[in-house]
Amino acid sequence: MYICSVKDYYYILGISRGASLSEIQQAYKKLSLKFHPKENGNDPFFVMHYGKIKEAYELLSDDHKRFRYDKALKKESNPTTKETLDGPAPVVASFFTSKKSVQKGDLLTISWEVLNAEFVEINLIGAVASNGTQTIRLPEIEATKEFLNLDLQATNSTSSKTSTKVLALKNLTYSPQKLALKQRQEERLKKNQLEPEQTIPKNTLEAAPISKKVRKKKTKSKKTRTPSTKSTTSRAERPSNRKREQGIAYVLVVVMFFLIAIMLFTMHRMNPMF
Repeated sequence: MYICSVKDYYYILGISRGASLSEIQQAYKKLSLKFHPKENGNDPFFVMHYGKIKEAYELLSDDHKRFRYDKALKKESNPTTKETLDGPAPVVASFFTSKKSVQKGDLLTISWEVLNAEFVEINLIGAVASNGTQTIRLPEIEATKEFLNLDLQATNSTSSKTSTKVLALKNLTYSPQKLALKQRQEERLKKNQLEPEQTIPKNTLEAAPISKKVRKKKTKSKKTRTPSTKSTTSRAERPSNRKREQGIAYVLVVVMFFLIAIMLFTMHRMNPMF
């Protein structure tokens, strides 16, 4: 991305190119009081000129934007040069937290300040401004991690340079036993992946020729399964024998009842009171 501006913001503010920040601020105050639209009946000329003054102040008061603007002016003054506008690397001026030891559910206040960066990102928050302070509630922290890393990454889009800073916060829920258990599980998974079980496909089993021993066993089993004539005759005779035994038992029961009836009849004849 190149900054190519035909406007001379130094000329608009009436200052030199080497002016300090305090000089820029003083020039802006004087011109804003003189050309402010409210002080001049909202005349279109003053509205337009005040917009240029405000634009010049916003650019020159920002060190990063002013650096790129000065590069653009130099390139315009000498168009034969083919230098690319390479801005400075981001600088993390400050980055700290309210706690050094944390656990799940803690409130953590994070403060930061970055220079010469257009994009700033903190892993637990996301994209943020170049400076600020924010309080967050920490999510669940794995007990297998001894430290919780808080990462800040700043990027300068012009120079494509990045700067990072990491804060290691002690994890109060850290457990060496759980870490050892996790490492064992990972080692087991690796072993299982390196040494998979060898399974024989069904197609090979079906296509495999039957050995002679297996054939012999099958023939033997067939021989044993074929019933003999003796067994068939004995099975046929068993139901008839059972029927005869049942018939004899019925006859004996009837005879016993008949004898008991005769005995009772004779006893009654001999003794009517019985």
